[in-house]
Amino acid sequence: MIHKHLVFNRRRSITMMLALAILCAVTAAAAPANSVIINGVSIFSQRYLLNDGVTLSTTGTLGADAMAHFDPNTGILTLHGYNGGRIIAGHGDLTIKLVGTNRVTVIENHSGMAIGIVGSSTTDNLLTITADSNAALVVDVQNEGTGSAHCIAHNTSVPMSLRISGLANVTTIATASAAEGIGAWGLFEILDQATLNVELHGGNLYGSWGIINWGPNGDPTLTVFNTAGKVLVDVSEATNDRAVCLISDSYQLLRVGNMTLKWHENGGEMALPQNFKYEKADFAVCKDQTKAVYRYGTPRDLRVTGGDIDGNVSVGIFNRNVQFLAGDVAGISANVPENYNFTNWTTTG
Repeated sequence: MIHKHLVFNRRRSITMMLALAILCAVTAAAAPANSVIINGVSIFSQRYLLNDGVTLSTTGTLGADAMAHFDPNTGILTLHGYNGGRIIAGHGDLTIKLVGTNRVTVIENHSGMAIGIVGSSTTDNLLTITADSNAALVVDVQNEGTGSAHCIAHNTSVPMSLRISGLANVTTIATASAAEGIGAWGLFEILDQATLNVELHGGNLYGSWGIINWGPNGDPTLTVFNTAGKVLVDVSEATNDRAVCLISDSYQLLRVGNMTLKWHENGGEMALPQNFKYEKADFAVCKDQTKAVYRYGTPRDLRVTGGDIDGNVSVGIFNRNVQFLAGDVAGISANVPENYNFTNWTTTG
């Protein structure tokens, strides 16, 4: 028992040191982005992007005659009703602040990478997507050629951490022969009450990656889920074994209202990462052949006498590998002799 306790503490300390190292790297890149390219228009000073998507102005009203504003002093790009093309961060940390409903759409046809939001070329930069009140951003990227589609991605050559926070509701939709929802390199975290939906289409030729936080140089990466909102990662359309929900060196599943990971039944063992850990005392977990659901709370044990547990109706998983939270609906079938006069179930405890 002592030996097991020591091993657990050592692993936990390694994870904590890794998290600390990555967080220090993020805070070191303090300079805000000095520019941004939005819908093909470069902005280097305080300017509004008007609703026509091409005109810059020193004056404007977001939500009326303007749909975006950039402040290079703070590195904040505010979107209010934005409906346009790709966003590229300049040098430094870019914060995208959402107001209302916004959409980034990129439709291309080539053998390269089609990207919706691109991080800075500054090493160890931080891209933040946040909202002070309920606001939404949809990033829809399609590559109709033989290339790939990436909704939110780091610059090819440098690390980028990504934070989704506040009341932001972010949806990524990638459609291509190789599709990727989130591409970070360092620290990826979803915090506060933020919500994330990752939806991938295609991917049957080269693969689908829901959330990939990976350093090509072997740099350690950490993915943190600490939100009261919901997370959905759906790679179920890809029928090969290259469909992966999550990739990261390590994970911290601290809190999530409901996180659902979905993959195709032919996806293989790679769909759900082997190193994805959770604290059983804090989460109710339900799994079947194509889906895993994680919900923050105290899991409840359910035992049935004279019957079988067929699943958790509340999360739509119908097998016996399920846990329950208070208020869940359980699927139960009777297991009694054929001529037994069954009337009803009773509960105890």
